[in-house]
Amino acid sequence: MEHAHLLNDDGTLCGIYSEANDADRPAVIMINAGLLHHIGPQRVYTQLARQLNAQGFNSLRFDLSNIGDSLSGQEHDIDAQTRHDIRSAMDFLERRYQSRRFIVLGICSGADDAFAIAVNDPRIVGAYIIDGHGYRTRRYYLNHFVLHYGRRLLSAQKWQLILRRLRQRGSTDAAGEAGTPSSELADGIRPGLPYARVADEMAALLQRDCQLRFVYTGGVSDYYNYHGQFEDSFPQFRDNAHVDAVWFPDSDHLFMLQAHRDALIADTVAWLNKHF
Repeated sequence: MEHAHLLNDDGTLCGIYSEANDADRPAVIMINAGLLHHIGPQRVYTQLARQLNAQGFNSLRFDLSNIGDSLSGQEHDIDAQTRHDIRSAMDFLERRYQSRRFIVLGICSGADDAFAIAVNDPRIVGAYIIDGHGYRTRRYYLNHFVLHYGRRLLSAQKWQLILRRLRQRGSTDAAGEAGTPSSELADGIRPGLPYARVADEMAALLQRDCQLRFVYTGGVSDYYNYHGQFEDSFPQFRDNAHVDAVWFPDSDHLFMLQAHRDALIADTVAWLNKHF
């Protein structure tokens, strides 16, 4: 069963609750991916909610303030407003459906929001983080060099293009025009938190036995490009049973293909059934 709800007293937050009539399991809360509303990229949140419902998990997909069906919030700081909205959603589920434990799930900025609220609210017992915080390693740079430059070095067309550009640059330099420098490696799709802070916050979550699953796609190859990069980034947690990671190299960041959404949903359901 699915129910539309206003989640707070002033009626500004809207969401859809999928009820499975199993209060013993924690409820899953899905957080907006960027400015996309509560159905998620390509409706993946809607599809996931119905699969979870069939597995006995209650879930809520809702819109943060100023997104989708929800109205403006009262906080001036967007991070404070996001934390307030997610807490309001949990408070509502606690009052209305007697939920006491929660799992947060998010993609991109929603992954960052899920991680941040998990750190600050002990009611959260699990977090499923999709294309969230990631950190480059030495092997990442090696892979990037081989994949990014190796193919170019083996391509006759690329060599012809390079020679043509060099000739053009020589002619423009002779005319006194300056070239425009370019960067082959971007800094990342969005700003990230300092490594030390994320490591400390992850340690605090694991200390209270919060289950963590980090998911990475081929859509964030500018900072994640091989299986095991998470473990290499955080070797201090390599043997901790409460945290793991998975890489979907063929999937784009927004799961455009149904096959990639199916793989993500299957992984989510398997992880939830394993731990909860």
